Amino acid sequence: MRTFIFLLCTTVFGFNSEKSLAQKKVTIDVDKEVSVDEVFDMIRAQTDYHFIYPQDLFKNVPKVKLKKGVISVGKLLQNSLDKKDFNIILSGDNKIIIKAKNTQQQHEVSGIVTNEDGLPVIGATVIIKGTARGKATDFDGSYTITVPNPENILVFSALGFATHEVIVGDQEIINVVLKESINELDEVIINAGYYSTTERLKTGNISKILSNELSKTPVADPMGALQGRVPGMVITQSSGNAGAAFEVEIRGRTQIDQINGASDEPLYIIDGVPIASGNEYLNQINSAISASSLSGLSPLYSLNVGDIESIEVLKDADATAIYGSRGASGVILITTKKGEKGKPKFKLSISNGFSVAPLPDMLTTKEYVAMRKEALLNDGLSLEEMANSSSSSTRNKVYDLVQYDTLRDNNLAKKLIGGTAYNTDVQASVSGGSELTQFILAGSYHKETAVVPGDFPNTRASGRFNVTTTTPNRKFTGTFSGSYTSTLNTSTISDLTSYLSLPPNYKLYEDNGDLAWNEGGYESDNPLAYLLQKYEAKSATLNANTVLSYKILPNITLKSSIGYNLITTDENRIKPSTAVNPLDRTGADGTYLFGHRTFKSWILEPQLEYSKSIGKGTLNALIGGTFQSQEQDSYNISISGYEDDDLIGTLSVVTTDMFNSPSSSFSEYKYAAFFGRINYNHNDKYILNLTGRRDGSSRFGPDFRFSNFGAVGGAWIFSNESFIQKIPFISFGKLRASYGVTGNDKIGNYKYQDVYESGFSTNSYNGETALTPTSLFNPSLHWEKNIKTEIAIDLNLFEDHLQFSASWYRNNSSDPLVSYPLPATTGYNSVVNNLDGVIVQNQGVELQVTTKNIEAKNFRWATNFNITIPSNKLVKYPNFEESTYTSSYVIGQSLNTVIAGHVIGVDPDTGLYLLEDYNNNGVFDPSAEDGDLRPQLNTDPDFYGGLQNTLSFKGITLNFLFQFRKQMGKNWLASYTSYTSPVGAVGINYPDVVLDRWQNPGDITDIQKFTTSASILDIYDLNGGHVPAYFSDFQYTDVSFIRLKNIALSYDLPEKLLEEMGMSAFRIYAKGYNLLTFTPYKAGDPETASLNRLPPLRTIILGAEISF
Repeated sequence: MRTFIFLLCTTVFGFNSEKSLAQKKVTIDVDKEVSVDEVFDMIRAQTDYHFIYPQDLFKNVPKVKLKKGVISVGKLLQNSLDKKDFNIILSGDNKIIIKAKNTQQQHEVSGIVTNEDGLPVIGATVIIKGTARGKATDFDGSYTITVPNPENILVFSALGFATHEVIVGDQEIINVVLKESINELDEVIINAGYYSTTERLKTGNISKILSNELSKTPVADPMGALQGRVPGMVITQSSGNAGAAFEVEIRGRTQIDQINGASDEPLYIIDGVPIASGNEYLNQINSAISASSLSGLSPLYSLNVGDIESIEVLKDADATAIYGSRGASGVILITTKKGEKGKPKFKLSISNGFSVAPLPDMLTTKEYVAMRKEALLNDGLSLEEMANSSSSSTRNKVYDLVQYDTLRDNNLAKKLIGGTAYNTDVQASVSGGSELTQFILAGSYHKETAVVPGDFPNTRASGRFNVTTTTPNRKFTGTFSGSYTSTLNTSTISDLTSYLSLPPNYKLYEDNGDLAWNEGGYESDNPLAYLLQKYEAKSATLNANTVLSYKILPNITLKSSIGYNLITTDENRIKPSTAVNPLDRTGADGTYLFGHRTFKSWILEPQLEYSKSIGKGTLNALIGGTFQSQEQDSYNISISGYEDDDLIGTLSVVTTDMFNSPSSSFSEYKYAAFFGRINYNHNDKYILNLTGRRDGSSRFGPDFRFSNFGAVGGAWIFSNESFIQKIPFISFGKLRASYGVTGNDKIGNYKYQDVYESGFSTNSYNGETALTPTSLFNPSLHWEKNIKTEIAIDLNLFEDHLQFSASWYRNNSSDPLVSYPLPATTGYNSVVNNLDGVIVQNQGVELQVTTKNIEAKNFRWATNFNITIPSNKLVKYPNFEESTYTSSYVIGQSLNTVIAGHVIGVDPDTGLYLLEDYNNNGVFDPSAEDGDLRPQLNTDPDFYGGLQNTLSFKGITLNFLFQFRKQMGKNWLASYTSYTSPVGAVGINYPDVVLDRWQNPGDITDIQKFTTSASILDIYDLNGGHVPAYFSDFQYTDVSFIRLKNIALSYDLPEKLLEEMGMSAFRIYAKGYNLLTFTPYKAGDPETASLNRLPPLRTIILGAEISF
């Protein structure tokens, strides 16, 4: 059907008396679709023109779409009738005569339609323009069509490609090469090499973030660039230290035992190769980046964001089931940039910037001293009597008010973490190639310093290549890629943020500039001593992949990929004697810790692909196998007793007695699978996708080593139905659904086997090293399973100016793995086992809306909004009352439910926290069974998402993203106090929110009165204040936030100026990260929700990009 937008049309045909026709106007009252005859009726009704033409002359002419407005008669006629088909004559008496032109003898035209790689385009449509006559290309891209006359135009089109038009003339053979389309719906989504699909045709839930979006965020870890952009995906930055990991969770928590159970981390794949370590931390030695899963050294820090072409996040069963057990918690596919054909293109990008930490407002010395004195007064204690007491323990309760200088005011936040970190980033690449071979070579260097005092650089240098080559007959294709990255992380051996709790009048330096260790006879460790203890981690990452494919027959392709991933980390931590309190020095105080850790993995995946056109549809089939091996080995050695600081790290001076419990470990994982996929697309309306996989894992015993997984997905593109096409504002509409089962084998190695360990000094017998059992054989250990269901709608309205997607999902995870307690008589503390019959459910709604608000010639404004509303629930637990989890979980509620007492508030009379007496026994009963510990809240997000706007005016582009999250989490009380150290205790400083405390009877506040101490015996007192409150919901608060996650402003030179300068692109830009945060959280950062960890840094960078 022809579509004319008349108000924008500028084409002019040569009519007789053209000027006269242009002067007469016709008003179109509403948008409508009419026949040519109806167009003439409209002209007759509003002008004095009359028409003469044969009856049924326009019977086969397509209808015309009219836009509301005013248009001249001349334009209306020229756009309604094709000049090559009709003669239009205006007579002197306002009669318009229309005659059909004579047609020439028809003839046949044939040819082949291919893509830019020379591969046939199956099912492409070839139609004669202005008619409904057409053909579809066969499996080899060939077509034959009968053309009425040489003036006809053939229109070639296919999903994912730009439409191409050719005038027939006297040609009998017309071969056409279709170029990839820029249509958003037809953009190809890479699916880990197994298969590809498009936004239009996908049946699964796949979110794709392109490089132009990733590049707007100035981060060193790609996970930081995804925050707020992907529905259903919660990404939390563990700390602001360089290289620290991000915690990633797709569609909720499934594990009851988060320590010994299976991992909820998704599968990470780079260019078809799984990361050997997953997102597991790389370091073994604690530093400012602790050696833990929550805040360890991230393996993704080695990946340069500028090298990434796209990141796809796979979530539902249809998208993940083909990965079997590896895809239970989602899949993250990272695809790096490839070369493009053409002359060599050079790109260079350089940026510099700085970062600062948002500092919490702590009490000043004046406020701190007043707090401490008020606490003593509230407790009926005398500062003078305590200071002069004969008891040292009593005197030590006021050392901060007596021995310390109460006029000294150290802003510890500013001195410890208030510096400026500087960063530099340089990236360069060259790419190009011929029709048959394309290549890219790229390198990058990144450096960032720390906000703590001293020299603690973090660097990353990387190089990579990618070459794709095809034989002239287009049958054989090979892709070879590889990358190598070297990173250096240095830091203090402890996060100095945790020392902001020291009294603000703490003495840091002696008068001579040396570190202070003693004031007034009271000794304490100086936090600045950690600046003398340096931690260093050197990591190297190698990633290589080869993909080979050969077209055996026109519709059968044999493909194979082999990949290798290697990650090594060497660490050391040095503690010189100068970092030891002089009064504690022995003369041999130097300490050296060092370790090595290696992750390596190889993977081989042979595949056979088949495709065939069947009637009005296309069948695609795939079978293949996966064979994977992973190894991890490590050692960790501590040496103490160095007498000379200059020799620390020198092993030749080490004696046996200087070793402290060295350790080493090795583990191996084997995985094998066979998989298949069948996809049928009928007429681009009805799509069915079936996937299946049989997995085998070495992590289970012989009886449970193999299991089957699979999924079915379907889509109905209802916008292609004729009755929907009559609705003018619907551009595209699709309903899709999926159902399937995935497994989970991410439980660690050797969990089902008897495992023994040997100790260097602790596990010995008669002076000999002994083997000690650590894990009990459990042959019944089996797969967890995750049943996933999803229903979704994708809708584009008003010519794609409004794009809307909504998904409802439900994931039921069953048989989770836990560490099950055993009687002491067994010789083991526990055994890893499945909780058969237990079901954990995650369900929710994901919404995404994209609007093209303004699309003018020089100005554009687009908005993208996403929100996820999740829920988590322990649905089923057989014999729950007999389990060990009755005080931790509640059936029917979230796994993140907090079971605790409830603080009603601060008693206006006593100034102490008052707790709820649920069982009405007159005391606080700190037990969950018939006691006063009840479900109070859960720490799941109520909702989360992001709002992004992009505005461009000529060469200027402004992009900003707000990330938001509604959630409860830990407050400052959980960070800084123990149950016996209330606000007002000796030696602990607090955020200034504590100033809003109770002072006098009748005061209404949520902070109890200052007090110096508390007894654990107070726990049973409902009005006992701090101690029972410590076991209550008072430790939790609203950690919701709206954060300006990133903002980017750039300017691109115009093309004319670029041509004069001999460049293809030149851009200057400024970017910001974490610049503003709006939150009810009163102390520290709401994302980390801890005053013991460095918060995410605020960053600003300036840079330039050039291409030529």
